[in-house]
Amino acid sequence: MKGKVIKHSEMQPSYWRDGVKTVVWSADTNGAHNLMMWEQLIDVGYGAPIHWHPSEEHLTFYKGRAELYIDGEKQIVEGPATAIIPKRVKHGFKNIGPGELHVIIAMSESVFEAFYEHDPGVVWRAFEGDDGSKQRAVKLAEE
Repeated sequence: MKGKVIKHSEMQPSYWRDGVKTVVWSADTNGAHNLMMWEQLIDVGYGAPIHWHPSEEHLTFYKGRAELYIDGEKQIVEGPATAIIPKRVKHGFKNIGPGELHVIIAMSESVFEAFYEHDPGVVWRAFEGDDGSKQRAVKLAEE
């Protein structure tokens, strides 16, 4: 059979950012070649700091309320709603409550790569954990 089925119930979450539980469904580390998908469950007050990617990203705010920043503009988004972020556009979001924020994310590359405003000159990339089941972002290289 060509293709692959990933059972979400067997995936291990990672906690590489405070207040954010991440489960990567598909990426280069489990057979994807042109797309990456994951979900995040985010506590009130937490989210993703301002950053950009070299590829397009879709943020589906499935449940909850977020303050979303895109290219310097701020707006309130209530789920379900999807934000389409063009490549190289700065963006970020945080959960403004009252409950947990559930975000489903798709990116047009199978490898996560991000450039954070608070950490200039550092490329962040996802990779497979030592146990073969987790993915988390780490500093890859300084420019």
